[in-house]
Amino acid sequence: MIHHEVEGDGFPLFLHTGGGGDLRMWRLAGYVDGLDDYRVVLVDHRGRGRTPPADSYRPADFAADVIEVADSLGLDRFAFWGYSMGARIGYELAATHPGRVAALVGQGGVDGPDEDPNDWLESAATIRAGGLRAYLGDDVEPAWLMEHLCETDEEVFARSCEDFVDFDPWPLFPHIEAPTLIVAGEHESEHVAAAAAALPRGEYELLPGLGHIDSWARSDLVLPRVRRFLAEALA
Repeated sequence: MIHHEVEGDGFPLFLHTGGGGDLRMWRLAGYVDGLDDYRVVLVDHRGRGRTPPADSYRPADFAADVIEVADSLGLDRFAFWGYSMGARIGYELAATHPGRVAALVGQGGVDGPDEDPNDWLESAATIRAGGLRAYLGDDVEPAWLMEHLCETDEEVFARSCEDFVDFDPWPLFPHIEAPTLIVAGEHESEHVAAAAAALPRGEYELLPGLGHIDSWARSDLVLPRVRRFLAEALA
């Protein structure tokens, strides 16, 4: 059972976190308050928050979990906003269930088309050897976000990295019919423009001077861009 919570009225919008954290982080960072005209569906994806661990953490598993929650709520179509690993889940979801996803937001940088899949295995090894603090580094701000991310079960995070080894979003991009916005920090933007161009209805926004985690924490910068996109995509 995937733990989820629903707030507000309006068009349904899933908020999905990444390898670390759970649904609380969207509230703590101010995103839920800034989306009060949507029916926000917050999920604790498998192994995070109040959802128990699972045997598999493949992108297709996470996408199936979203569909399960949507079906339980009677949602035929919805928008999806995924951060980090959650963005990759969004690409999988939108490509394999095009009739369900009305709009897609992928927050975070995009792996290059020639990315070494062993990077995922190295990430898993780093987490197992030194914990999430060693993996995330010392510069995560604000401090509450570091504490929150480090509450994640480290073995679940490591297993998720291993199960993403074979995931490549680039073959999926041409099959994503939904309007798609990629939002990323300037310091993680190397492949963002090319990814947006590969999407049939893709666009992107870059946040100057920011990286992967600190850009997500700046809901004051992200929300206006995403709200503009959703208003146009769902009109």
